[in-house]
Amino acid sequence: FCTGSFSAVDTAAFKEVGGFDEHYFMYEEDADLTQKMRTKGKAYLVPQYTAIHAWHRAAHRSLKPFLWQLRSLLRYFSKWGFA
Repeated sequence: FCTGSFSAVDTAAFKEVGGFDEHYFMYEEDADLTQKMRTKGKAYLVPQYTAIHAWHRAAHRSLKPFLWQLRSLLRYFSKWGFA
């Protein structure tokens, strides 16, 4: 999937797929958007561009963000499966 830290989305395609699913509070909303774009044939890989993301995730430091992430993962997999 295309991480939310580095993505470019065509406005018309974003609107066509319904944008971000507001049921995700945090985490996995970018994966969900990517999957929606893929099902409509609107996701593209542009390999000549790269990004370095200094990844810092708070979910491993306290219980609340971990539970938010777990809830989002459960929502994602119940919606899209494990494929």
